[in-house]
Amino acid sequence: MSPDPPPPRDPASDLAVSRGIELNASADEIFAALTEPDRIVRYYPVERVYSDAEVGGRFELHGAVEGEPFTDHGVIEAFDPGRRFRYNYWSTNHGTPDRPEHRMVIDYRIDETGDGCRLSLTHSNLGSAERQAMMGGVWDFLLGALRAHLE
Repeated sequence: MSPDPPPPRDPASDLAVSRGIELNASADEIFAALTEPDRIVRYYPVERVYSDAEVGGRFELHGAVEGEPFTDHGVIEAFDPGRRFRYNYWSTNHGTPDRPEHRMVIDYRIDETGDGCRLSLTHSNLGSAERQAMMGGVWDFLLGALRAHLE
């Protein structure tokens, strides 16, 4: 008897946004801006951030969009200072139940260049083409805010 075939892939799970930005800052400074709660609230449009700063720990963002409060409940998957920060999360404002297939992933990678660093990010498992299009604009704004904070 042959094994059951794998379930069909959901094409929505492959939807992602990728961006890259050159920053005139050290890898350690960029990593701190991405991971330290007191730094994140200076440029990221949230009110509070909690982080366990270790793989398997929590990473939570609390804020509001158009007056509606939200919480992004995250779990840190990679925490390599100066190099990589990755977490999966589910948000109370996305209208989905908190199940693994609804958890999005944000993956930051930092590479030193001659004059600073290149920050690359991928925001994956976006679930719909509409969210993918929206998040492209959101990330353009957020990366601009990060640049203004660092430079």
